[in-house]
Amino acid sequence: MADRYSVVIPAFDAAATIGDALQSIAAQTVAPAQVIVVDDGSTDDTAGRARAFADQLDLVVIRQANAGCGAATNVGIDLVATPFLAFLDADDVWLADKAERQLALLASRPDLAGVCGQCRTFRGSVAAPAFRSVMDLWGRTSLTIRTDAA
Repeated sequence: MADRYSVVIPAFDAAATIGDALQSIAAQTVAPAQVIVVDDGSTDDTAGRARAFADQLDLVVIRQANAGCGAATNVGIDLVATPFLAFLDADDVWLADKAERQLALLASRPDLAGVCGQCRTFRGSVAAPAFRSVMDLWGRTSLTIRTDAA
């Protein structure tokens, strides 16, 4: 199926934010086939707070010794078995139609390997954000990519 995707979230000491990140994935208009959280040696309850979403998402939580964000991301990529792969940082959130829009663009443009998006940074909580300006984000946390290109 063209809209099957997985999400990889590298996480380190993200107990305060991982819930908002996972909630934003659970709220997607196109649900992911799987969400892979790689807890990169956290000293807080990141893994436990992530596991609390097991009833809402097809979720895998992996704990590893701290090896850095890149290594944690690569561990997650190795587990992906869907045609598309998206990334989310443990302290970021997605708008509800983020995956739907990016998957539609990739479906209509087989020449594209991946799609990044725009973002709006904010301070404070997701419930009461203090927004900043919108900007293009050419980074992992806005990327959806064909898994075979990753």
